[in-house]
Amino acid sequence: PDPEDVAYFEPKFYIFVHQDHGTRVDLQWRVTQRYFSFSLEENHGRGRLVPVMMAGRPVLTFAPMDLLLILCAHGAKHHWQELKWICDVAELLRTEKEKIAWGKLQQEASRQGVRRMLSLGLFLAHNLLGAELPMEVSKTVERDVGKGSVVSRIVSKLFTESTEPFGDSELVIFYLRMMDRWQDRVRFSFSYLSQCLRHVAT
Repeated sequence: PDPEDVAYFEPKFYIFVHQDHGTRVDLQWRVTQRYFSFSLEENHGRGRLVPVMMAGRPVLTFAPMDLLLILCAHGAKHHWQELKWICDVAELLRTEKEKIAWGKLQQEASRQGVRRMLSLGLFLAHNLLGAELPMEVSKTVERDVGKGSVVSRIVSKLFTESTEPFGDSELVIFYLRMMDRWQDRVRFSFSYLSQCLRHVAT
């Protein structure tokens, strides 16, 4: 079958666990839903893969700049409902900050229409976990995100015992606020509605 058809059905990843020592590998072929402006398939970061050592063997992974965009887009997809995703961003900043070309990162985020997603991830990592940011980046992040209702809602969900999930309308509003361009908001609205109808029909 066509990969796009397969990817439509849940899940969009498969989990493999080694039967002897329990090592887990999540095989994913999509970071976000189709209606997000960010797409791994269109991300030119695949041309900037770098090797890392894992279990004694070299494995190719995304360069720090591209990985940071992916982590922030992934966190936004799940509306940052778990602290571990903010920890991922903070730890990447702690270990790889000097390798990130911040001007190029912001240009790439703007090109892909995910500047607000990036800013929100950086804001949460900086304000909740003390991740260090360059002064100019910190100013941009503060200007993009500030201490608005989006941040307040995320922090409230993280640090209260309430397990009540975000409602559908609340999620839609959150996603729309995270998109930089009105074209992406229009595409999101039509794609989200279309996918809901397809899901019901399926």
